[in-house]
Amino acid sequence: MKVLNSIRSVTAELGRWWNATSDFQSWLRIASDVLVLKLGGRNNAIQHTVRLKKFGEVSYRLNKGDLWSLREVLLDECYRFPGDMKPRVIVDLGGNIGLTSLWMSYSYAPERIVTVEPVATNAALARQNLAKTRSDVLLIEAAVGSKNGSAQFEEYDESNKGRLCLDHPGLTRVATVATLLDEAGITSEVDLLKVDIEGGEADLFSGDLAWLGRVKALIMELH
Repeated sequence: MKVLNSIRSVTAELGRWWNATSDFQSWLRIASDVLVLKLGGRNNAIQHTVRLKKFGEVSYRLNKGDLWSLREVLLDECYRFPGDMKPRVIVDLGGNIGLTSLWMSYSYAPERIVTVEPVATNAALARQNLAKTRSDVLLIEAAVGSKNGSAQFEEYDESNKGRLCLDHPGLTRVATVATLLDEAGITSEVDLLKVDIEGGEADLFSGDLAWLGRVKALIMELH
């Protein structure tokens, strides 16, 4: 039964990608990667690019984190705000490879997006994915926290599992939300703030929360 359910799940996912991709080659590429990962294979050094109907070319690496994020963000639309909105300014905390910012750019057509991502390899891929978006995008390489400083960032094979270790010294830059908004030159309100920082929420919301007065709406994944 477990095997049968797994087959059904994979078949359904491949069907969804068939509808989402622009051409057979792109579908074959992502279908092959889904199957490879199901069989336990992965290689972060391998980067693939596919063409999607809604988003054009999107690049990712052969790991479960990237593939999971592709499905969760672009297919499931997990960050769709529950209600009608037309945000002009969006801030994406925990930008990873840029998929949420990409989805929000095409879904909401905001004037400005600020994407914040601490891992250099993720940020490089995010820049690639966001290069042709409709919005003015600024990518800041930093982790977000309750205080400015630096700390150790623990990376995992799965790209969406990394977390900030505030109790350990390190070279990863940590910046407050207020600092990031000032650095981005945002003087107006943030219409939509997305937070997905893999457990860093407790620290972020334990400090000075005056910056919340500059945010109109917030959508967040809790860990």
